[in-house]
Amino acid sequence: MKRMCWTQQVPKLRLSMIPYRRISKRKRNRQQKKRKAAQPIEDDSGLDWLQLYKDDELSDCKVDQLKKYLRSVGARLSGRKEELILRVSQSIQARMSKGELQ
Repeated sequence: MKRMCWTQQVPKLRLSMIPYRRISKRKRNRQQKKRKAAQPIEDDSGLDWLQLYKDDELSDCKVDQLKKYLRSVGARLSGRKEELILRVSQSIQARMSKGELQ
């Protein structure tokens, strides 16, 4: 019986300790594809967002209306209503600081 030198045993031991994970071709292709950014769409809700922000009435808006605004500025749409209201108000604040809204 032939014994292995310790220099040959260590790399084999390291490789045996690393978990082998096989990734299917379909999963690999999904990981390689990059997601395209959503294009901003014009807001057709007919609401005066600046006035709603100033009067602190964004909480009176429906989720669909908030999402329409967020789509128009290219922001994320997921989350609860409170999170959407926060994103809308942050967006309006940012636009006001840039001078886009008065």
